Amino acid sequence: MLSFIRRLFRPRDGVTISPKDQSNAEASIPGPAAANPDPPAASIDSQDATPKENGGRPHECASEIPLDAYGYQKVSSRSRPWSFYYRNALPAPIPDVPKIRGDGLFTYRVPSAAHYQSELEAVAGGQRDAKIIFRTNCLLCPDPENPHDSDAVAVRIGGMKVGYIARADNRQILSALSAAGVYDRVQCRAEICGEGFGQATGSTKFRLSLDLFLPIEIVSGPKRQKRGVASKNEN
Repeated sequence: MLSFIRRLFRPRDGVTISPKDQSNAEASIPGPAAANPDPPAASIDSQDATPKENGGRPHECASEIPLDAYGYQKVSSRSRPWSFYYRNALPAPIPDVPKIRGDGLFTYRVPSAAHYQSELEAVAGGQRDAKIIFRTNCLLCPDPENPHDSDAVAVRIGGMKVGYIARADNRQILSALSAAGVYDRVQCRAEICGEGFGQATGSTKFRLSLDLFLPIEIVSGPKRQKRGVASKNEN
């Protein structure tokens, strides 16, 4: 670069350049630090923390202002430029209801949710022009009156049934609830993922995952209640 500047200011046709002018021109050349300045420190929002603390989803940048009554924020992914989706904030726990400890990864899938698409759509607010991720609280409620399985455990959100725990895991969950003195319901966080308009394959537009892992651990519980007796506080 310096040689180029010297050639640029080389005297031509009898024109002379003073040593002072040449030194000023060379001083104007950006050095390595100026040519490649350190990038500004990236702002760290809540989603850059560990999945266990904030429900997963690192490498994201979310708008701070909710877009509607469902609390959605438009999220752009740093790992996939020009792509975005909608996601709401993590919910606060339901008061006075025992809670299952989660890891924030929402890895427990509820396959039976495929039969409750209209209920999931109502909870999540319907489809949009991009993928949605709606997080909320759900209740796991023993359903001994179920004609197909007396050990069934229903998943309920906002008073609506949106699926069932897998049959293979029913007894393990019921045993953990019984050991904790919980017989009517327990809460955990749920995540509804919905495809955007025209993006869904087949008839399944919404998927349901829970923030729990087996064996489950109950964080806290109320006084012992008889199994099958509904609580007055219905979610």
